[in-house]
Amino acid sequence: MGEFAEQNTSPCGEGENMIDKKLIEEKMDALPKITLRRYEYMVVDIETIPQELDFALDVCTTSFDEDPDTLARYEFITNYFQERRWDSKAAKIKVPKKKATPEEIEEIKKLNEAAENDYTNLVKATKALEPSLCKICCIGLKTAKWTELITAYDKDKRITDEAAVLKRFWKIALAVITLQSNFRYVTFNGLDFDFPMLEIRSSINDTYFLNLPKRRYTTDKHYDVRMVLSNWNKFGIGNQDFWCNVYGVKGNPDVIKGDEIQKAYLEGDIEAIKAHCEDDLNRTEQLYIKSSGLCK
Repeated sequence: MGEFAEQNTSPCGEGENMIDKKLIEEKMDALPKITLRRYEYMVVDIETIPQELDFALDVCTTSFDEDPDTLARYEFITNYFQERRWDSKAAKIKVPKKKATPEEIEEIKKLNEAAENDYTNLVKATKALEPSLCKICCIGLKTAKWTELITAYDKDKRITDEAAVLKRFWKIALAVITLQSNFRYVTFNGLDFDFPMLEIRSSINDTYFLNLPKRRYTTDKHYDVRMVLSNWNKFGIGNQDFWCNVYGVKGNPDVIKGDEIQKAYLEGDIEAIKAHCEDDLNRTEQLYIKSSGLCK
């Protein structure tokens, strides 16, 4: 035992069984090149606004004195709120088969008033996030070599041609997928928001679209930065601002915030929306580069 201990007391001793530290360091330097796959990527970010013709809100605020015979609206309100349980009174009201009576019209007014109070506040915060109530006004795309911000805003009519925006996006996406091998999309919360929104809005606009990769627990085709950083917990803490602070990613302090997009759109300031979208692209790209080692 004494002889064995004497031979191993010096970690820096020479001998054929000793570890070559320099060789190990060389292998460690080469390790990332061996284990990390190189991807061509395209960062995707979309900006949405509430639809200019908001049918659901219009139904809630319509005066039935002006059109008491249009019971389709009455039926829509009762069914709409009954399904979502936003107004329990709706479940108790039966749709009349004939012309509405004064009593029924009065009941409709009460329902409208209650619905407007509860629903308007909810809609203001969420309708830009619901595919059935929103419109995509800008799509941002960024690779390592180029950036494109897609808009189609008519300043005279003050409306966005959403179909044109979507068609341009799908044209680029198809070209990139066709030309690039080992390609992946990069998003922040794209699994739950951007990609479903793009597909549903394309379907509503009767626009050709591809099935975007929305498979969870894999990053081969779609690297959702938020999902990776939250360990695939969709309820995990951390929006884009949070993770940028954690990783020290700096954005453009002069761009508008996400909750200011609707105001900018109503003012016709599309350039402000594009600047915000581009900043989101840049920050998502930086988070992707910094975190990509988590998924090899």
